[in-house]
Amino acid sequence: MKISVREMTETAMLIALALILDTPLLKFRIGANGGSISLTMIPLFILALRVGPFKGFISIGIVYSLLSCLADGEPLFALPFDYILGYGSIAIVGLFKNKILGKKPTIFGCFLLFLSIILVFVSRMIFSSISSVIFYEVNFVAGLAYNVLYIGPASLLCIVVLLVLYKPLCDINNRFPLKSI
Repeated sequence: MKISVREMTETAMLIALALILDTPLLKFRIGANGGSISLTMIPLFILALRVGPFKGFISIGIVYSLLSCLADGEPLFALPFDYILGYGSIAIVGLFKNKILGKKPTIFGCFLLFLSIILVFVSRMIFSSISSVIFYEVNFVAGLAYNVLYIGPASLLCIVVLLVLYKPLCDINNRFPLKSI
């Protein structure tokens, strides 16, 4: 797998932006056991769209997840489901990169972006709920209900912002394309 200097730089900048947007001053915490509503996933979605699913999972699921888990002060047992698989599921959007970020913005690309974001948030909710069952010893329905409180509003926020950014993202991708693996 080859990674260009541009890809490394862009990945580092988008991960740094996501970490900045995840600071306590810029997010709204929900409940005592974690979870928050913030704009942190916007740069991660953009990253997955730019670099594709494989590099997206490596950079988001592993690099960002580890840094975020440590910055949040969460115990490392939360890392596999809440962070690596939860945030790593954002790389799913990279599977549809070529259909979403075509030569010009299309209704189909916009719709596919919307559907892929929904798919990511359903995946993230499932992984976080599994974590709730395993580590916090609650039943799946209770874990799902808790996770819907913050993942639901965060998903709506991401949908709105990314749909607003859809045309500029297509323009940037056409002007400065990255190869995906």
